[in-house]
Amino acid sequence: MLMEKEVNVHWDELVSSRSDRLHLLPLILYRLAVCLDVYTEAYSAHADARGPDAQFHKEKIFFRPARGPDRAFPFKYHPKLGVFSQR
Repeated sequence: MLMEKEVNVHWDELVSSRSDRLHLLPLILYRLAVCLDVYTEAYSAHADARGPDAQFHKEKIFFRPARGPDRAFPFKYHPKLGVFSQR
């Protein structure tokens, strides 16, 4: 549900000009691919805390792999810092 919200609700962060709106579908698909990548890495990092079963190579930096009672994953990217965080 969090990934769906990231893709469908926060789409306006992807477009900065009128010409970007013409390419909205590829931008949304790219955001979905990034969210899936973050999810697999964060889930793997969260599982590594419980056991040493590493399946995915960690390429992204995030503050916490999961946070809160619903285990929110870090889908928000901060380009200046180069890290992912929860909303």
